[in-house]
Amino acid sequence: MGVWLGGGKSLTRSFLFVSLFVSSGFAQSINIVPTIVGRTNFQLSFPGSSNSYSLLLGSTNLAKPSAPAAALLGTNGTQNFQLSMTVTSSRFFRVEQLPLTATNDIIGDGIPDGWKLQNGLPIFGPSQANVVPSVPPGNTNTWLQIYQASVSIPSVSFVLQSSQVVEGQGTVTVQINFNKPFNGFVSYSLAGTAVAGPGGDYKLPSGVASVNGTNASINIQLYDDLVVKAPRTVILTLTADTANPPRYQPGSMSSHTMVIEDNDAHWEGQMTLGGLNFSLQMDIAQQGTIYQATIAGGTGFFPAGTWPVTTSITSNAFTGTVGPVAYPAAASSLGIPFTRYLSLTAWPAVNVGDVFTNGMVMAGAVTETLVYTNASWNKTTTGSFTLRRTDTLAPTTTVPLTTITP
Repeated sequence: MGVWLGGGKSLTRSFLFVSLFVSSGFAQSINIVPTIVGRTNFQLSFPGSSNSYSLLLGSTNLAKPSAPAAALLGTNGTQNFQLSMTVTSSRFFRVEQLPLTATNDIIGDGIPDGWKLQNGLPIFGPSQANVVPSVPPGNTNTWLQIYQASVSIPSVSFVLQSSQVVEGQGTVTVQINFNKPFNGFVSYSLAGTAVAGPGGDYKLPSGVASVNGTNASINIQLYDDLVVKAPRTVILTLTADTANPPRYQPGSMSSHTMVIEDNDAHWEGQMTLGGLNFSLQMDIAQQGTIYQATIAGGTGFFPAGTWPVTTSITSNAFTGTVGPVAYPAAASSLGIPFTRYLSLTAWPAVNVGDVFTNGMVMAGAVTETLVYTNASWNKTTTGSFTLRRTDTLAPTTTVPLTTITP
């Protein structure tokens, strides 16, 4: 849409050539006021708009592209423009009404004219594209970078590339951040060696995260079991928006790897008790507040099987008591049934908050307690133990002392 005004000169008068193009919704009035020979004033009045602006372009030849006439008619209210010129040859002017979202860029510096107008930048130069504005304080971006960031769709990334959690930790959180406010849902996929679903390592999440602002959380509920396992991974990957046009895009850190460490451990070693030495292999497993020991091989002191474990942590010692293990009367020299407990106490080198890594040795005292129906027959025998953690955890893995038992 636009108006063409043309001017020329004769020997006795000046004149204007007017070509009018009208588009629906664009009303205009043209007032031409002749003055002296060779000079003409004219005034153009256009209705303003909050989402568009009027631009005046000039040319000496309609067959050539219009060149800027250095006149901006503005955006709001009725816009007026007055021009006095000496007409020495034909001169044509075109007034265009353009939306603020138009990509027109008269000086070609990469910032559209409408955006410049909205942000107080000159349309006809000098270019401000490489100028760094002082507001807000601390800003280091140029006007061109600020414009590019304003028109790009929001970008979302994980805050961290990886994390380490422990089985039985409950619900863990993975954070995502946007580079600009976003309101909607972000989708993600899951992979890795961990098993999702009941009987596995974690509850399968929905695959979408709700966002209202610049950050959000993805919650993963971990399962706990009584099985010694190797570390396993959950790999979360942000996926592209399927809307057209897309509302967000995955950023530079679009993947996050969560490593789930086991809170169960396998221990092997030697025990001395009642003057006898024997080998001991057992898995100590935890599920919430429940502990159990699975004895491999078995001995005369403790048969093979799975037995409950109770734990006690003091300021400088850690005790795990395996049992009770019930024995029939035939197993007793007294001819009556009894129960047996083994209490393993790590020596004072162990403190709350210490960690046990794969290959680490724990040593301490062991106490065997035989309990009969008649308390006067009860018997206690002491000894020592040395155990090495030999499960499949990586050598760099650390597990808090409060999550395992010796």
